[in-house]
Amino acid sequence: MDQPSQIPAQIVLQMGPDPSASPENEGAGIDLSVVFDYLDMVRSRLWLAISVPVLLLAIAFGYLHYATPVYQSSCQLQIQLKPLRISGMESVYDPMSGPSWDRTDSINTEIELMQTPEVLNRAFEELNLASDPDFMVGNPVGILAGGLSISQKRKTYLIDVAYRSTDPEKAARIANALGDLYVRNYQDRKREVAGGGMDKLQDQLESLAKARDEAQKALSAFKAQHEVMDLDYERQLRSERISALTETLIAAEMEERAAKDTVETIGEWSRQGHVGAVVEMLGNPLASTFRQEQLRMQMDLPELLRTYGREHSKVQTQEAIIANLEKAIADEIESSLVGLRLKAERAARSRQVVTDAIKAIEAELMGLDAISSDYSRLKDTYSAAETAYRKVIARLNDVEISAGTDDLEANDFLRIVRRAVPNLAPVSPRRQRTLALALVLGLGLGAGGCVFLGLLDTSVKNQDEVTRCFGDTVVLGSLPRVTENEGELVAIEKPLSLMAEAFRGIRTNLSLCLAGRSERCFGVTSTEPGEGKTTVALNLAIALAREKRRVLLLECDMRRPRLKHILGEDLPVDPAKGVSTVLVGDDELREVVGQLEAMPNLDIAICGPVPPNPAELMGTDRFREVLEEARKSYDYVILDSPPLLHVADAAILAGAGVPLLFVVRLFRTTRHDLRLARERLQTIQAKCAGILINNADVPKRSRYGYYRYGRYYHYRKGYGYGYGYGERERKQAAE
Repeated sequence: MDQPSQIPAQIVLQMGPDPSASPENEGAGIDLSVVFDYLDMVRSRLWLAISVPVLLLAIAFGYLHYATPVYQSSCQLQIQLKPLRISGMESVYDPMSGPSWDRTDSINTEIELMQTPEVLNRAFEELNLASDPDFMVGNPVGILAGGLSISQKRKTYLIDVAYRSTDPEKAARIANALGDLYVRNYQDRKREVAGGGMDKLQDQLESLAKARDEAQKALSAFKAQHEVMDLDYERQLRSERISALTETLIAAEMEERAAKDTVETIGEWSRQGHVGAVVEMLGNPLASTFRQEQLRMQMDLPELLRTYGREHSKVQTQEAIIANLEKAIADEIESSLVGLRLKAERAARSRQVVTDAIKAIEAELMGLDAISSDYSRLKDTYSAAETAYRKVIARLNDVEISAGTDDLEANDFLRIVRRAVPNLAPVSPRRQRTLALALVLGLGLGAGGCVFLGLLDTSVKNQDEVTRCFGDTVVLGSLPRVTENEGELVAIEKPLSLMAEAFRGIRTNLSLCLAGRSERCFGVTSTEPGEGKTTVALNLAIALAREKRRVLLLECDMRRPRLKHILGEDLPVDPAKGVSTVLVGDDELREVVGQLEAMPNLDIAICGPVPPNPAELMGTDRFREVLEEARKSYDYVILDSPPLLHVADAAILAGAGVPLLFVVRLFRTTRHDLRLARERLQTIQAKCAGILINNADVPKRSRYGYYRYGRYYHYRKGYGYGYGYGERERKQAAE
């Protein structure tokens, strides 16, 4: 079959992967269609999104009106950064001091001590709360503890002691009393620590003094025995000497090696006759002068030989001088070699002396290491005894000073920095926070309810949802919901109705889209049964026939044909003949078509007998030949095909090069089905000529349509995707 040469992009979309799209960008962004779906869920149920916040705000106003206000007052205590005692031995007697003392744990300990039953009972008695009506019900101390809250301010050493009550004066009075009471309790504990450790400190001081004296005597005896003043200094001194001698040793070894290498090189070059290289390497100025003079006279000798001959006195004198120079050069080289050998011997003797000195110092270090452990132990024992002795003396002085005075505020670990005052602003209920919480919660619940109801109802409600789910396919028009007195042949029965006008508009849009194109064959399909595709195909064919165009309507839905039931006696054809008999070769196309009396330009070919294998029939070459014959004989060919998602018939049509007109029924077709249909079309790379939106003006909560196409489709097990027929419906179709 000939394929169309060109399909305008704005008219027919190629539903396949875009070759220009980069696979790296797939899934990189947010799926805006899902976002718009959620927004539509809220917008379509705006009454719920508004009523829930209003209801919660009304409840909040009622609560604020009748709730009893509660007031809170607080006093603030500061925990000083210095511990209870200032010397280093406090930890022996006071757990809140010493180098391992954790101030965070101490603050938490103080907070817990403020809420002990002993402190609360004493506060209850001092405040005389037994006569207060608020404390006469139940456990009075428990009521007092219930209104009390103690917390540390973040990143500070401040503690807030707060109390809540319906009386602001009472809240301030109780908060101040609790703060004063705890400060007094702490000062009492401080005095007990100051007085109770005196005897223990005196006993410990005597034992530490005795231990210190014994350690000092042992250390002095050890130094005298081994003749050392400070072991660390002796070790450091010898280490420095070894470092210096090591540098001298390295220099001597390098000098010896260099002299020996030079002697060996000169000997080798002399044997090979490289006298000039030897003289240059030695750097002997006298040898260099002799060598230059020898070379000059050797250069003049050939000229003298040519001029005078070998027997002439000048020539013989020149040769004698050259021989003497050669002997002088050899003597100088030998003299230099003797000097180098002497230098190598001196370097070797120096190396040996330095090596012996290093070994002697290392032996001394090994002797020091042998006594280092005993020396360190004695020294550490004496240092520890001396340190402990001094700390106990300092601690004893502190305790004596603290025990001799009653003014302890200067060294207080805990003190009040701000007293509580009556707070006339209630802390409960908080008007603004309660209203804001009610509003935010109401908006969240309202939007959540809208989304929940929207998720329960996944049908599309408007054209925007359809285009977001299905892609950028052109929408050719919308069909309103027909009234109860309108039939399915509305384009003939009521040509002036809104439905008939909608089909004329779709006809006009389709004609404009196909201007300049030879393609006039379309298949009408949908996602699911019951969306009105058969009625749309029939009325669209009628609207096209009214333009004086020859139109053929082929009923290719051989699963559950409906045209025979819709047209009835208005179509004079033999029910035993139809598209199925043409495809099996029993009839020709012209033999099975019929015309409506009111539409002479419209030819209709019903399904005929229902075949057991409709998909196989539509996939044959005979089906393509029938389509080609229809294209040549008619201006428009409309094919009523089964739904796309359940059977392969519509996909076979698309594979035959037939563009599809997709019928979407609002408030019935789901977003999931539309996306699934788009993926199916992309998979088979089908052409979608446009979308027809059906049932456009149905109320949002409607669940019924303008014909019950769905009752003709049902599902049973064991047949393909579950899209099959019952025996009763098969008999009705054959009648």
